[in-house]
Amino acid sequence: MNGGAWGGPGAGKKRGKGKEFFGPFVVGSNISEVLRILQKQFTLRDCSLSEFKRRKVPCLLFQMKQCSAPCVGNISKENYLKDLDYALNFLKGRGTESMAVLEEKMEKLADSEDFEAAAIIRVDLNVLKKFLDYSLQQNAEIQGREKNVDIISVFK
Repeated sequence: MNGGAWGGPGAGKKRGKGKEFFGPFVVGSNISEVLRILQKQFTLRDCSLSEFKRRKVPCLLFQMKQCSAPCVGNISKENYLKDLDYALNFLKGRGTESMAVLEEKMEKLADSEDFEAAAIIRVDLNVLKKFLDYSLQQNAEIQGREKNVDIISVFK
């Protein structure tokens, strides 16, 4: 989920201006499942930059309601970037707003009696919450300071 046309995982691999890198994520943190959930719940594209530029009709993921089809203008750039920010903020450790957005979405689905879709979001929220809790326990950070830190742990 870095740089490129409207952002997206296929937007490039090289370090450069305007690209963000996340991690390291601890072993056992189920990051691949978290990425899948964020992509699905915030309907982010997963196509490559070349696919994005040449697409004329929405892909299958759009039909499955797992992509907002920014490639064909189905969503405004501003709204897509807002959804992308929710996902990126989650990965930056600021997941409370992202979680609140998903909880609100779940409640709206329950109110409209779409209980199956609401249950899927509830399961996804549980996975995301466990990931945040696990990451906070396993990562040592110094907030607001630019320092190198070596951490050594020994268990006998």
